[in-house]
Amino acid sequence: TTWMAEASAAGTVFTVSARKLLDICRALPDGETIKLELDGQQLKLRSGKSRFSLQTLPARDFPRMQIAEGEGIRFSLPQGRLRHLLARVQYAMAVQDIRYYLNGMLVSLQADRLVVAATDGHRLALDATTLPQTHEQGMDVILPRKTVQELTKLLDDSETPVDVLLSRSQVMFAQSGFELRSKVVDGKFPDYQRVIPSGYEKNFVIDRQRLNHALARTAILTNEKYRGVRIALTHGSLRLACNN
Repeated sequence: TTWMAEASAAGTVFTVSARKLLDICRALPDGETIKLELDGQQLKLRSGKSRFSLQTLPARDFPRMQIAEGEGIRFSLPQGRLRHLLARVQYAMAVQDIRYYLNGMLVSLQADRLVVAATDGHRLALDATTLPQTHEQGMDVILPRKTVQELTKLLDDSETPVDVLLSRSQVMFAQSGFELRSKVVDGKFPDYQRVIPSGYEKNFVIDRQRLNHALARTAILTNEKYRGVRIALTHGSLRLACNN
């Protein structure tokens, strides 16, 4: 990971290791002043009695991701709502699955709805929200796992709108404090609608908090590997049981 900086006074553009620079800043005391100076191919960093020297790289090699004007679909929604969508679904993304298209999240624009879905082949998470504007043309893209995780960190729970641009090859999320661009996963997401049952023989309503607490107590004795809980539904009763 590299970070590009531009010194406006001298017109100097350079790249430097973002991870090393971040680690240095984190290790310094709060409120400490940091001075940066470019010395040839070295970035000199001074703060108090601490001195650091970081190797820079040619700025011309820094990848610039541009989305062509007029390409893709633009829309906006409150960033708190987008963050809520990502948080409710991202746990179901696969981790280093050979089916690379599962190692991400589907974002589907459908007229006036934004649908997000994730699956690892064993479980499926799905959520949707209504957009303030209607789009005649829909679009499906798969966001990489890392993009979803970083975007969740950048968003907050406010009603401040975030601008979204979806294209076949890239996506962009922009707000007054940041702009995040990412390539999309090249692949076709599974047809999640086919695995969602259209009807249920057993359908009931239960208080969410009561069920959550009952699962937490039962899960204490679950198998460490599978952590499965057996659910037995009878007339007027829901029984949770497990053994290890």
